Amino acid sequence: MKRIIIGDPHGRWRSVKKIYDYEQPDEVIILGDYFDSFNIDVYEQYESYNNIIELRKNHLSQHKGRFDLLIGNHDFHYIDEHFGRCSGWNQLTESLAAYSLCRDYDNGILKFAIIDEINKTIYSHA
Repeated sequence: MKRIIIGDPHGRWRSVKKIYDYEQPDEVIILGDYFDSFNIDVYEQYESYNNIIELRKNHLSQHKGRFDLLIGNHDFHYIDEHFGRCSGWNQLTESLAAYSLCRDYDNGILKFAIIDEINKTIYSHA
């Protein structure tokens, strides 16, 4: 079984896809921070997030192993206004991303942490 762990894509969908296609993993963990790039357009970041969600859906539909998406601080500040704002926060990203992030969190697609009891490992963004 091959597992890949990817951290902080910040809108870099092509990099995520390139790693996924090259490795052809059974299991995937993305450690969060899908948004707030300083050099990628907000609309492209939103499209990147949706592409990652679609990749997860396709991965799971092919009966491969897990595909877990964690919440990073650059995602959470669009979900919970009381959290505060990290660098890179902006109103346009919030207007595009907040609904999708909240929906995916509520549906259990986005998680704060994963506990791998077999390997005795906890995965989280920070």
